[in-house]
Amino acid sequence: MKTIYKVAIFGIIIQVGGIIYGIINNAQDVLVMSILFLFATSISLINKKK
Repeated sequence: MKTIYKVAIFGIIIQVGGIIYGIINNAQDVLVMSILFLFATSISLINKKK
């Protein structure tokens, strides 16, 4: 597994933690930022160059 994929998976785990924090503490700003960064990280993980 390449390093970029390891970093992307680590970022996804951190963003899921941010989403859980945003739901528990009713922090809409953290929730929105986590969802946006999760979407961006997922796109970079899915977009594979041959």
